[in-house]
Amino acid sequence: MTDQWTIRPIDPAKDLSFVFATWTQGSHGSCACTRAIYKPTYYTHQNKRCQQIMHDLNTRVLIACLPDDKDVILGYIVYQLDPHWIHWVHVKAPFQGNGIARSLWAASELPEGCWTSAWHHSVSDLIKRLKLMYSPYV
Repeated sequence: MTDQWTIRPIDPAKDLSFVFATWTQGSHGSCACTRAIYKPTYYTHQNKRCQQIMHDLNTRVLIACLPDDKDVILGYIVYQLDPHWIHWVHVKAPFQGNGIARSLWAASELPEGCWTSAWHHSVSDLIKRLKLMYSPYV
C-alpha cells in the first residue's frame, strides 16, 4: 500500500464485471495471433475461459484502488497460489508506470519463476524480470 493506492481482495458483486471485461478485451489485443481471431468468437471463448479460472477455488484476485474510494479500481491481479499461476494483471492506462503491478505482485506472495497463462507486450519486461514461464494451457 502507498498513499496513492491500497490493495484489497475482490468484491465479486462490485468488481467482477470490470475484471471480466478488461481481461477479455485486454487479452484480445495481447499479440498478433489473438488480434487475428474474429472478436465475437474470441470474446465468447475467452469469457468462458475467464469464468472457468475465476470459479476455481484456488483463484485469487487482488484489487488496487484509491485509498479514500475503494470503488475506484486502478488495477488488479488474477492468480493462483497452488499451483503458482498468474492469469492476468491489468492496470488502467493513466496509472501504468507507477508501480501498481509490482505492488499487486508483491501482495500476491507469488514466487519468482511461476507460470503465467497470459502474455501481453506491455508487461513483457515484468515477465522477464520475474522469470515467469509462459504457457497458455492452464
